[in-house]
Amino acid sequence: MCLGIFLLGATAAYAQESGSIVGWGSQVVVEQSALEDLVAVAGGDGHSLGLKRSINCAIPEIVSHDPPLVNSENCSEGCTVNFSVGTQDDYTGVSKIILERRLNDSWIPEDSVLAPLPAPPWTLGCVFNEHYTDGDHVFRVVFHCLGGSSAASGSVTVVADRGVPVAIAGFEPEYSNGGVVLHWTIAQGARLQGFTM
Repeated sequence: MCLGIFLLGATAAYAQESGSIVGWGSQVVVEQSALEDLVAVAGGDGHSLGLKRSINCAIPEIVSHDPPLVNSENCSEGCTVNFSVGTQDDYTGVSKIILERRLNDSWIPEDSVLAPLPAPPWTLGCVFNEHYTDGDHVFRVVFHCLGGSSAASGSVTVVADRGVPVAIAGFEPEYSNGGVVLHWTIAQGARLQGFTM
C-alpha cells in the first residue's frame, strides 16, 4: 500500500545523487520528514507529488480455536476458549496482539500479548462465564505494529449452544409401521422451545 503527498503550487523537486530531496517547488514549504522514504516523485506545472510506502504490519492468522462449540457438556460452569495465533510474516515489528470479540457492531478486546513476543504460535483466550449467550460469537486477532499501523486476521466463529432443558412428565408409545413412535407430555408450565435427542 502506498500513500501520496500532493501539493498544489509547487513546481519542482530537486534530488541529490543519494536520493534525498533537497528542494520541493517554489511556493510550498514542506517539512523534511514528510519527504523521507519516498518511493517515487513526479511534478507538473502547478504541483509536485511524492509517493511513500506505508509501514507494513505482519498479518495475523487464527490457526485453531478450542473448543469450537461451547455447550452445556463442556462449559456448564464457564470455560475458556483458546485461540492459537500465528503469522507467515516477519513479526519483529509487532508490539501487541489483541484478541477481539464482535459485540453490537463493535470489536471488544478480550485478551492481549505484549512485546517482546516469543516465537509463534501465541495463545490467547476468551472466558465464557456460566451466563454466556447462545448463538454465534465472532472473534478476530489484531496485530499492532511499531509506527502505529495494524493488521487484522479473518474472523472465526465459536458457536454457543446449551440446548433447552425440558421437564418431561410422561411418555405414551404408539406402534406404527413395525416401529414405535413416542409421544410425550411436558410438565405443567414448561415452555418447550426445541431440543435435541
